[in-house]
Amino acid sequence: MNELARRVLAETSRGPDITPAAGMQRACDQLCAVLGGVLGADYSTALFERAVHAAGVHPHVRAVAVGQGAACSLAGLDELAEEPGAEEVHVAILGETMSLLVRLIGAKLSMRFFRKAWPDVPFDPISEEGDE
Repeated sequence: MNELARRVLAETSRGPDITPAAGMQRACDQLCAVLGGVLGADYSTALFERAVHAAGVHPHVRAVAVGQGAACSLAGLDELAEEPGAEEVHVAILGETMSLLVRLIGAKLSMRFFRKAWPDVPFDPISEEGDE
């Protein structure tokens, strides 16, 4: 899922004055909006909290915390931006979030949510299997 997460982050970071941290937050907001409408805000927040915890092998992940509410705000992204490898932390968190969702509800339904959240991101058949 990390390659797919990279594609999502490349798309959500496009535009003038969009920092990688802002692109990461945009990606999270878009997925949370889709998930929150179907599964509820608490589920979305819990999914991101678990993903941040699971991605915690990277030393800078400790700087990131998930806020409460439908937007799944990620506190600490701006501070993390100053650290080397910050973009890899973004990939790790988003990739882990996507992987968790695939494991919990299956690849087909997850891919529907991903396509709805990020309609401009190309999804290939390998992605649909959930194994990248």
